[in-house]
Amino acid sequence: MQQKIAFVKTGWSKEYSGEPVIGRHERIREAHERFNFRRAPDGRFCGYLPPIGPKYRPPQPEEGENWLVIFVAARNGGGPLTVVGWYDDAVFNKEYQIRPEYQLPSGFDKDSEGNEYTYCVHAEKGQLIPESERKIIVPGDHFKKSPIIYARRGKSSDQDLWRQEFVEIAKEVVKRGENKKRVTDGA
Repeated sequence: MQQKIAFVKTGWSKEYSGEPVIGRHERIREAHERFNFRRAPDGRFCGYLPPIGPKYRPPQPEEGENWLVIFVAARNGGGPLTVVGWYDDAVFNKEYQIRPEYQLPSGFDKDSEGNEYTYCVHAEKGQLIPESERKIIVPGDHFKKSPIIYARRGKSSDQDLWRQEFVEIAKEVVKRGENKKRVTDGA
């Protein structure tokens, strides 16, 4: 696994296909994260991450392509940070984009303030972990106030011990997902 790795905090949801999410912030039920594992009409997964920094922009790593993005959420909205799914070979957008569903003539719901739902990271491949199988806990110490941490940015400066621990967690997440897929595919 040589790709770059990021862990991102999101709200807790059973399926992330449009139902409200729950979490530690009061506005989380309205969150755009509610669609993070719903396939868009073009087949991609389009994920929303909260804005960061003084300009309230999406996360903007130096290199925006070839990311393994691991989504974590507070279990049932208030418990430990738990891995809920991931995107493989993901791309970070420099700005928020309107979800592709709005290009369809049937339209798409808007949030409670009448805004269109947006996203800032997308991937062709993603996997949501069924709620009953979400077992991998992630330490929250390094998130601080940021919704994202970069475990591997493709630089030699990523040698901090805690980053290596997150890389190992990412490997375990993907390995479990691949093993589960083989079992369910009958291979």
